[in-house]
Amino acid sequence: MFTSPSRVGCQGRGVGLMTALGERITGYLASGDARQLPFPVSPIRPIPFHAFRQVGVAATIAWYRTLDAFER
Repeated sequence: MFTSPSRVGCQGRGVGLMTALGERITGYLASGDARQLPFPVSPIRPIPFHAFRQVGVAATIAWYRTLDAFER
């Protein structure tokens, strides 16, 4: 049986899902065969414009502060 050093927490929702997927994921980790998983495995894609997130957040905050100033 495969044991993991990490723990996963569910706040009530997902307990059944974690229970059902546990055996399948363990089989995948032990064998490396992705066909054991009930969902497709795909490569991680980068999030578009992620590098500009700080600029976007700062601009959005400035925009809404400007709108708030006009309402006063």
